[in-house]
Amino acid sequence: MCFPASNKYEKLSADQREIRLVIVQQADDFADDIHCHTITISLDAVLFPYYALSYVWGDAGDTLPINLNGNVHQVTRNLESALRHLRRLDILVLWADAICINQSDFEERASQILLMKEIYSSSGHPTIVWFG
Repeated sequence: MCFPASNKYEKLSADQREIRLVIVQQADDFADDIHCHTITISLDAVLFPYYALSYVWGDAGDTLPINLNGNVHQVTRNLESALRHLRRLDILVLWADAICINQSDFEERASQILLMKEIYSSSGHPTIVWFG
């Protein structure tokens, strides 16, 4: 099952092993704003491949804005750089922990950490490693 998340994170079902993916919109120009939206899928029914992104978070206080689900969302400078570059390569469906996990929900973070091995191995593509 896939559905767009609202401007706030929708609750994930641990029983259904749900995760969020981020869809990055293409841009005509490298400098264009980054626009993304999230969808929710079950790891038990991955219907299409996605890329798992492993990256260095960098300084958590050094953030830049992206548009996520129609709202401004702050991400680290390194994640913003990865999204900006990857959209030019037509890598548009990603799993990136800082966006796909509700970082302010400790219960969700704990349950998603338990799924991380499978999130990376179920992606259908090699993991992208981004150093910045």
